[in-house]
Amino acid sequence: AQSNFSGVQHPLGWIALAKSHGWDVLLDAAAFVPTNILDLALYKPDFVDLSFYKMFGFPTGVGALLVQKNALEHLIRPAFFGGTVEAVHATSPGFFLLRPGHAGFEDGTLNYLDIPAVELGLGYLQKIGMSSIHERVMALTEWMLTQLRGLRHTTGQRVVVLYGPDNVINRGGTLALNFRTPSGKFVDHS
Repeated sequence: AQSNFSGVQHPLGWIALAKSHGWDVLLDAAAFVPTNILDLALYKPDFVDLSFYKMFGFPTGVGALLVQKNALEHLIRPAFFGGTVEAVHATSPGFFLLRPGHAGFEDGTLNYLDIPAVELGLGYLQKIGMSSIHERVMALTEWMLTQLRGLRHTTGQRVVVLYGPDNVINRGGTLALNFRTPSGKFVDHS
């Protein structure tokens, strides 16, 4: 839905287009949902991933993969890991029986200590309102774009090269940029 690099927001209408051609669709919403409303009644990807850390800063390492029930059967597990199998055949390499449904894809031990933070974080976002968050982030992004575009060296050379949309239409709050020297060369990041 949104690039982690440039902040570009891709049209969510692509979901229906891809599905109309028989494709399964995974929507990477990790960068999109912290500042935008994603209406899954309107847009119907088969899979959606998101990060609670990106939404409210804590807990790290806890996210979600939302899966439409009918899409779960399309997933094929090439190997197994802790907690995902019912049985393993010791003399037939590669034979294992996954736990049914989503449980066959849930590896390892859940992060029980941090899961309560998810409920608190979602409640906080609901209290503030996603529309308010979106409006504020877009206002800050527009201000920052304007300020960065206006920076010039005494030579007249722009200080910053911005990547992605030049305005807040179809973009999130992520800005990708490089700095230039007064002669126009890129500043080395090392």
